Amino acid sequence: MREPFLGWRLLAHPRPRTPRHLLRRPRDRRERSAQGRNEPFGISALEGWAAGKPAVASQSGGPSEFIWHNVTGLKVFATPDSVGWGLGTLFTNFEWARWMGGNGRRAAESNFTWDVIAQKTDQCYQA
Repeated sequence: MREPFLGWRLLAHPRPRTPRHLLRRPRDRRERSAQGRNEPFGISALEGWAAGKPAVASQSGGPSEFIWHNVTGLKVFATPDSVGWGLGTLFTNFEWARWMGGNGRRAAESNFTWDVIAQKTDQCYQA
């Protein structure tokens, strides 16, 4: 019996013209940026923090509530020029970017564990 067609699979190796620096895993990169028009919670910022990377996020939406500007990442406007400014700013001082990434990792480890989330959820129901 023939197997059903499930769609095309991508090749396991990259195209020869893809630069190697673009293929590195997110934790190997110097920054974490996932800009979208609507990010209600900001899971991409937390993923970057978990990898020890500073976040660059727009001032609207969920990430603006927990990212500390110039401490755990950069808050930018939701325009291409502003996002470009934020990413470019990170590349001007790698030590500062590493420091912000470390602060973000510590914030993620202390404020976004399942125990903390359960406690905050319980407080919402108690109120």
